[in-house]
This record gives sequence, C-alpha cells and structure tokens, in this order.
Amino acid sequence: MMKANAKITERRGIGQALRLRRVLALNLGVLLLVGWGFTGEFLRGRSMEEEIGRLDGQASELEDRNVELRRTADRLSGSAMLEREARLKLNMRRPGESVVVVKSEGPNVQGYLSSGIPAADSGSAGGSFAAFQVSNYHKWIRHFFPHDQPYD
Repeated sequence: MMKANAKITERRGIGQALRLRRVLALNLGVLLLVGWGFTGEFLRGRSMEEEIGRLDGQASELEDRNVELRRTADRLSGSAMLEREARLKLNMRRPGESVVVVKSEGPNVQGYLSSGIPAADSGSAGGSFAAFQVSNYHKWIRHFFPHDQPYD
C-alpha cells in the first residue's frame, strides 16, 4: 500500500508542477502583453511631447518674427518715411523748398577733375580716359565753392 500511495503522491506532484508551469507561463505571457502595451503608449506619449515642444518653439519664433514685421510696417507707414520715399522716388518737394541737383562732370585731359582732385586711374591699356568716383561731399563743396571763382 505504501507503494501505491507513493505513486499517487508522485503523480499529484508532477500534475501540480505541470499546472504550476502552465499558470506561470500564462502569467508571464499576460505580463509581456501588458508591458508591451504600456511601452507603446509611453513611447507614443514621449514623441508627442517632443513634437509639442518643437511646435511651441516654432510658434514663439513666428510670434517674434510677426512682432518684428509689425514694427517694420509701423516704421515704414510713418509720415517721415512716406515723405522720404516721395522725395527720393517721385521727386516731390514741399512748397517753398528749392531743389539742388549736382551733376557729375567728366575728367579733363590731365586726369584731374575740375575741382583739382586727382581722378582714379582706370588701369586700362589705352589709358586715355580716367575712371573716377567723386564723393557727394566733394560735389557739394564744388557746387557751393566753385574753383573757377577767385576768393575775396
């Protein structure tokens, strides 16, 4: 009888061990499935937070640019800027204002401008004409103080 009892106990132990392994495998499978779901949601949430941060940065850059453009538009639409553009592009003037136009002169034969300032050499092989650039300052000086008139 002891032998029969030992065999029954041995079968019960093997059966319980097999059931325990099945339950353990089933629990492990459920745990992996739940972990996989949570991991996917975690990664998706993290990528959305990164996207939100990137879009917030882009929105702040666009707001700064918008403020800068508004300031530029306000500055350009001011009366001083409109008057400046009318003077430069449309050749307009205020009533009672006189306009002075300074025309550039060509160099004379010696390579000097009429004001006595040496003209820059063009560096060309022919060299018969000198290329020159006269500053606005010299044009105004020449206009108000002509070189041809003697000083009293």
